[in-house]
Amino acid sequence: MPPRLPAGAAYNRRMPLPDDDAVALSRYRRAQILCASIHVVARDGADKARLKDIAKEAGVSLGLVQHYFGARQELMEQTFLVMMTVSMNAWQRLSAAEPGPLLELFAGLRLHVSGSVVFTDRWGFWMELWAAARRDPSVARISHEVYDRWTEPFENAIRELVRTGQAAPQLSVPTTALIVMAVIDGLAVRSLADAEALGLEDMYQRLVEGAATLLAIDGDTARDAAERAVALVQERAFAEPLTPELIAAVLE
Repeated sequence: MPPRLPAGAAYNRRMPLPDDDAVALSRYRRAQILCASIHVVARDGADKARLKDIAKEAGVSLGLVQHYFGARQELMEQTFLVMMTVSMNAWQRLSAAEPGPLLELFAGLRLHVSGSVVFTDRWGFWMELWAAARRDPSVARISHEVYDRWTEPFENAIRELVRTGQAAPQLSVPTTALIVMAVIDGLAVRSLADAEALGLEDMYQRLVEGAATLLAIDGDTARDAAERAVALVQERAFAEPLTPELIAAVLE
């Protein structure tokens, strides 16, 4: 929530705020605009996301959007970056819970199915990132960073599974992680385009089966870990709805 004023005080934008409150309000406003921008990009597409539409979605003036982000290009770049940061924050909190490599691997798969933002908006957003990356070198660099940062925890979990004898992939760890990421992307696009053919739980089961096959993990072991991963993600609230408050906490 934005910072509270003293009891009985009416808000006046000319009223000077204490330094801490001013910083908190500025962070919240940026988060509010970025949250709206993510939703508009997912809904309308990156090319059609206009500043005035983002301002309307955020419930703020166009001037306030321009005050915090200046040109549209800057807002688009910050929008892609903050979505990456929010999504990675969920995995960082997951790792901090120290679930072990097997459970972390399957919980990571689960996060791709039920992460922050509803599935259609989230994956619609990533598809917009990929489309924009083809035409804009600055967005292409962000897209590259997204893949690097999402692949790393998969590599770490797979490497630890191999080290402890819980997995025996025939391919190298980096190649195996790359294929896992490619399967995630492919199934997500298929589910987004044809949810009747591939629902979200179907997608998760295919990811579990694919990862188990790639890593030579016993089917019963994989199914047990997959069930525990679902419970872990639900229990620890790693997949909260995307809100200005969540973004502000990540930006802090």
